[in-house]
Amino acid sequence: MEEEDVKDKSLTKIEEFDPEDRFKPEGTVFLDIDKFSEFARGIPTENPQRLSEPVYIRGMPWKILAIPRDQSRSPNRGAGKCLGFFLQCNGEVTDGENWSCSASALLRIVPQKEGIEANTRRISHTFHPKENDWGYSQFVQCDQLLDEAGGYIKNDLVRLEVDVSADAPHGVHWDSKRHAGYIGLRNQGATCYMNSILQTLFFTNKLRKAVYMMPTDEDDPESSVALAMQRVFYELQFSDTPVGTRKLTKSFGWDAVDSFLQHDVQELCRVLLDNLESKMSNTNVEGTIPKLFKGKMKSYVRCIDVSFESAREEFFYDVQLNVKGKANIIESFRDYTESEVLEGDNMYDAGELGMQKAEKGVKFAAFPPVLHLQLMRFQYDPQQDANVKVNDRFEFPEILQLNEFIDDGGEQDDYTYLLQCVLVHAGDFHGGHYVVYINTNLRSQQPRWCKFDDDVVARCPIREAVQNNFGGDDQETGRSCSNAYMLVYVQKNKLDDVMCSVAEVDIPSHLKQRLENEKEEEMVRRREREHATLFTDVILVSDEHLTDHIGFDVGDYDAIKSGRMGSPIRVAKSSTARDFYKKVSALINVPIESFRLWRYDMVYVSKEDGYNNILESRRPRYYIQCPPENAPQQTSIFYDPKHDNVYYIELGSNQIDPEKMCVVKSQLQPYNNDQMIIAFLKFYNHNRRKISYHGSFLMDMDRPVTNYLDLIRQKLHLAPATELNLYLEVSPDHLYQVHPNEQVPIRSDRHLITDGIIFIAEEVAAVDETNNLPKAFQQMYGRMQIEAVCNADFFATNLNQNPDVIYITIQTDASLDEFCELLGAKLEYDPKKIVLWRSTIPAERPGPIVGQEEFLRYTMQDIVGLNGNVIHDPRSTRPYTVYYSKIPINASKLDEHKHVRVGILDQKLQNKEYSVFPPKDGTVADILECAKEYVEFAPNGSGQLRLVHVTNTPSQSRVYQVVPNETPIAQLTQKTMCHTLASHASPSNLRVEEVPVDQVQLNPNEALLAVGHFEKEPTKMFGTPFFIKIVDGEPFREVKKRVRQALEVSDRDFEKFKFLMVAGNRITKELDQDETPLHTNDVKGPVQTLSDLVVIPYLGIDHANKSRPARSIHAEKAIVIHN
Repeated sequence: MEEEDVKDKSLTKIEEFDPEDRFKPEGTVFLDIDKFSEFARGIPTENPQRLSEPVYIRGMPWKILAIPRDQSRSPNRGAGKCLGFFLQCNGEVTDGENWSCSASALLRIVPQKEGIEANTRRISHTFHPKENDWGYSQFVQCDQLLDEAGGYIKNDLVRLEVDVSADAPHGVHWDSKRHAGYIGLRNQGATCYMNSILQTLFFTNKLRKAVYMMPTDEDDPESSVALAMQRVFYELQFSDTPVGTRKLTKSFGWDAVDSFLQHDVQELCRVLLDNLESKMSNTNVEGTIPKLFKGKMKSYVRCIDVSFESAREEFFYDVQLNVKGKANIIESFRDYTESEVLEGDNMYDAGELGMQKAEKGVKFAAFPPVLHLQLMRFQYDPQQDANVKVNDRFEFPEILQLNEFIDDGGEQDDYTYLLQCVLVHAGDFHGGHYVVYINTNLRSQQPRWCKFDDDVVARCPIREAVQNNFGGDDQETGRSCSNAYMLVYVQKNKLDDVMCSVAEVDIPSHLKQRLENEKEEEMVRRREREHATLFTDVILVSDEHLTDHIGFDVGDYDAIKSGRMGSPIRVAKSSTARDFYKKVSALINVPIESFRLWRYDMVYVSKEDGYNNILESRRPRYYIQCPPENAPQQTSIFYDPKHDNVYYIELGSNQIDPEKMCVVKSQLQPYNNDQMIIAFLKFYNHNRRKISYHGSFLMDMDRPVTNYLDLIRQKLHLAPATELNLYLEVSPDHLYQVHPNEQVPIRSDRHLITDGIIFIAEEVAAVDETNNLPKAFQQMYGRMQIEAVCNADFFATNLNQNPDVIYITIQTDASLDEFCELLGAKLEYDPKKIVLWRSTIPAERPGPIVGQEEFLRYTMQDIVGLNGNVIHDPRSTRPYTVYYSKIPINASKLDEHKHVRVGILDQKLQNKEYSVFPPKDGTVADILECAKEYVEFAPNGSGQLRLVHVTNTPSQSRVYQVVPNETPIAQLTQKTMCHTLASHASPSNLRVEEVPVDQVQLNPNEALLAVGHFEKEPTKMFGTPFFIKIVDGEPFREVKKRVRQALEVSDRDFEKFKFLMVAGNRITKELDQDETPLHTNDVKGPVQTLSDLVVIPYLGIDHANKSRPARSIHAEKAIVIHN
């Protein structure tokens, strides 16, 4: 439906709601208490309470509950009763349901005589099943109401009313699309701030239309922010259910932790718009965001007594307005544009005109079509020494006139604005909840306000959207900490452009098709997930799968679980054992009576058997019996989620029908669960030095092992007289030799009386000292896979730049020297110059460096942390991590050198850290000599190096002094505030740089001037500081030329720079006149202690820090969109 134009309307009509609408946001409940005199005496005694008829608000039934109550504070229990006056919500719903509904209400006793005011009280409450009524137990004494002179009773009747204003309920079905016409966004944990700004941007129609037009057909579906925004906007426009934002935050490069950090809504708005603006460049929608949101302001300094003015134009995308001490927006704008008089010690330096009294301020040159106003609700309180929220009352109008704030030389227009969005924060500085109220019918004279509270959207009256969010001690709403935090106004004469129609035909067909395909694919995945809940995955393992297995246990369990070894099938979770056997029978084409199923289970070995810290082992050891077809009360065998559902198929010797190619007869040995066990057989081949798998067989525990030696030889295809050594594989790290004895039954050896035992046989004739099963088993156990990872953090050298991970197989008892030889060969680097670091399990980061004494003593199991209760498991596919570093000197000589980290400054003022290794007793000159190989000298440069003392922190990014070459390395710590010369936890305080040609030899009238960058305040420094040369008395324009040459910035950016002299953190002088002379004495000072360095004046450049987004008020991490 077309929205009616509002061009000629100066006031909007008050929104009205249909009283018959069961989902209206507010309404009035009535209750007439007749025979009040009886009610006041508690008659009838069995149930004296009265309950009104329900009035439906937000789909919930609301009633008045009146109860006669004793006066609890009266010493006389016989005193009259009081009226208990309550508002009840959803009173007939049982406690088992989980719902809630927040509401504020005015409880009123209606006067029945002219000239009498209503007796009223307010409440604010969140109603839920355990507290479904709220009000006053003693609203008023009944005797007062019975007195007709009071004017509240007539014909023994008292009339009660309650005006209710309720939020949309939670925990019950709420159809936002039906009740409000729009849908919400699901909260990921703490993303209400993001949901609020996304809804705000969605209702900026021209922006939404431009986002749809952004070319994304070649974009990655997971990392494209533009595509993710298109997806969110499309679903908000056409879906019927709340929209998820996980794909959007994933495109930001955020992880799950980021979704649980609450940020500032205005910061996200700025960062997100910046990202979209950059993505729109070189497209047909380039410039859309600046045209919508960018305004202009002029900052000026105007001398009062002489004719001189300095001014500069700046752009803004939002305006931050003070709330503290201000009554409304107009007062805040006047405060924003109020000029400051510079006089006394703070007089303005007007160059040739000298120090002048002046006024300093800002004027707006143009406001944008869409005006974002951030209300400064958070500020530092020095009394509490903490940031606090300002909840003061601050009024804002629906129609805002801003022409009075436009400079005479600015862009003249009708700057009348209509209020579109009110973003509200409820809570304190540390966190809270964001919602947004939006006038969804802005172009019409009939406003239509809706409250967007994450996934719930509901209509609301203007009063709730606007007046109730002014803040202050609001007795009406009871929400003193809930108030407006950000406002969005749209310029009235730009409504047709900003709020242009965005219909389905405006969306590119290829984008619509792509998003519809995504929705269909998601529906398919959802159906598959629902289907998966009824089934479970089962792995079947047979001897055929195990034929090539040469490792531990009965198959590689990781390979089995992943489906690489065995046959995965899907089985209904409700399947009985009989059902399961039928399915397997059909799958392997073998009759049910011709095979048995054994589930893989954990093998438990008792400490009484002499085994401590033994590795776990899973083997087929739990027999699944197949019940008869007509067996009663069969239950599912897949009920226990702790079981992995891996099954071994035991097959008998089968007779195959050659025509039908199926089993017609099977000789499956009978099994007695109480009498027999299943055993598995392996064989050690001395020629191949491999242990191979050879099937399974059943053993009667009342017979000796000797009875099965012929069967074992037969399965191994050995001659009947072959003599064997027989071992039991207890676990990958334990072998137990079995000594067959005709007189000893299996039952007598506790090692043999469990299902799933593994025999390993070897020929006695092939055994020698170097080649035998115990030795081969030990070597197989001791084999470890090493992941050699370069530790590039500590030693910052070119030798450790982006190396690949190296994989090495070695024994646990190998020496570190052996490992370095293997590593050096793979790296093609001298193994003597490799340093190793101790690791822990899991090795997420390197531990202490391995010293020379430890290097000679340690084995590989020591360096990876295999000690105590930490046991090596050769079956694990995860390699052990060993950290290494390559250094330019022999590692055994490291103790004779000093490791120093220095920054190397290139010709573009980019700083990169490197490690150098001068002699311990050396000087700064030795550091410079070692650093030469990392320096890229300028083609026509001086070819000389110097060591500079610097700091690089958010509050101090400074250059202090050039350290003399003869300074001993041992004294660097005390001379440069470096706590350690080799720390990689923070930037180095030492920097090596080529000496500029004009600074090699300074004349007596020349000096070095430190230069640093900051944004707005000297405590907010950034960038790379540097030195320039100044000549005593030269005009500032010459210094600016050198700065411009050193920074190599564009003329446009350089014009925005403001130059000031700073000492410590205090601005001492503004340098806005090119002819202002600089003197060398002004930038020098006596240096007796390190603290003297800090207060030496430097040239500060005040400009925007483009490398860092604004800080959040809620989260410690700043908002960053990585893609």
